[in-house]
Amino acid sequence: MVFADDEATQLLHPHHDALVLTLQVATINLKRILIDNGSSANVLFLATYKGMGLDETLILRKSTTLIGFNGEVSHSLGEVTLPIYAPGLNKHTRFSIVDSSSAYNAILGRPWLHAIRVMPSTYHQVLIYFTNGSIREIKGDQHSSRSCYKPP
Repeated sequence: MVFADDEATQLLHPHHDALVLTLQVATINLKRILIDNGSSANVLFLATYKGMGLDETLILRKSTTLIGFNGEVSHSLGEVTLPIYAPGLNKHTRFSIVDSSSAYNAILGRPWLHAIRVMPSTYHQVLIYFTNGSIREIKGDQHSSRSCYKPP
């Protein structure tokens, strides 16, 4: 698969923006989802989970050790499986629930990326995946990505 050059021309340049998008998770259009192919876990932050109005009893209290890029160790509160919907796609996804602050609402890592066989491009700000015999794409939200890094 080759990314078209005209896709990148519609973006704000120059940029080093993360790939951040909006997806329907359960019944909510969840904004500020970071696509992180360096992450070995899908993460949903507790404040986001509560804000979605989901029942906390659905969280399986199974702590997982998570290690950040700086070697910092943290533990999840548990995990929950929620559906993620995108055009032509309905994928039940396991999230580790983490009680910490974040500019993002969720992080989708390699477990989700590999499960749907997606090709992410931060440069082109798009996810491309195959489903039902066709190529689909989800465009990133470059403005949302930049808002996550604005100083207070």
